[in-house]
Amino acid sequence: VTLGGQRSYLSKYHTVLFGKLWVPEHWKDTGDIDRVILLRHERIHLRQRARMGDVLMAFVYLIPFFPLFLAYGRARIEWEAYEETIRATAEMRGIDQARALREFLKARFTGADYGWMWPFPKVIDRWFDETLARVESELAGEGSGQAATISVRKDP
Repeated sequence: VTLGGQRSYLSKYHTVLFGKLWVPEHWKDTGDIDRVILLRHERIHLRQRARMGDVLMAFVYLIPFFPLFLAYGRARIEWEAYEETIRATAEMRGIDQARALREFLKARFTGADYGWMWPFPKVIDRWFDETLARVESELAGEGSGQAATISVRKDP
C-alpha cells in the first residue's frame, strides 16, 4: 500500500501501542541525547493516549479523513509530538539543529513513512515555522534572567 515505504516499519521505527513503547533493534546503539529526544516525542503520544483512550486515539490516528494520502487525524497527532521533537532538539542540540529538521519532517509528513498523511508541503512549512518561532521564544525566555517564583506553603 505504501509502495515499500513501511517495509522496514518493525526494524526502523519506534511506536507506542496500548501504552507500551516498542523500539527497534538499533535502540541499543542509539546515543543518549537521541534517546531522550525520541522519548520526549513518544511521551507526547502516551499523553495523547491518556487523554483520548485507546479506541478514540486509534480512530483519530487511522480514519479522519482517509488512512492514506489525507490523514488529518494522524497529522494532528504527529504535529503535536514532533513539536516536542523540535523543542527537545533545540534544548539539547541547539536551535540550528532544530532548524535542520525541516526537510526531514516535511518528508515524514508528505512521504510513505506515514502513508502520505499530509501531502501539502507548504502547510508543513508553515507549521514548522510557527513551531520553531514558539520554541525559540520559549528558549529566549529561559535565558532572559527571569527567575521562576516558587511558593512553599508551610503547614503549622
